[in-house]
Amino acid sequence: LIIFDGWDEFPAHLRQESLVQRIIENPGSLSLHKSAVMITSRPECSADLYHLASSRIEILGFSEDAVKEYFTESLGGNSEKVGKLSSYFEEHPHIADSCYVPLNAAIILHLFLSFSQALPSVVNN
Repeated sequence: LIIFDGWDEFPAHLRQESLVQRIIENPGSLSLHKSAVMITSRPECSADLYHLASSRIEILGFSEDAVKEYFTESLGGNSEKVGKLSSYFEEHPHIADSCYVPLNAAIILHLFLSFSQALPSVVNN
């Protein structure tokens, strides 16, 4: 299994004329015919790969309402904790915006519960 994670973040020269491109377009030419290649990318950046794919999966993530529902259910409907987390998100919208990715929401929830509901004020804390 060969995984290229964040294909759209690779430098352009690696996406065009390189070993990486050869692996994706024709793995058999490199004696990798029994290998599977998985590529992750933002949907709007991966159209040029559609003709190469045997299958595609799109992960949509959470909507704003789904984020609220996730935190409310995960906090057992505890209105005090939900309110504290909601206030935190109002003060730190850059962190709230990252919660549309389910893994990020799970990490924020874990931190919130692990550190007595004291979360960082900047993304890199």
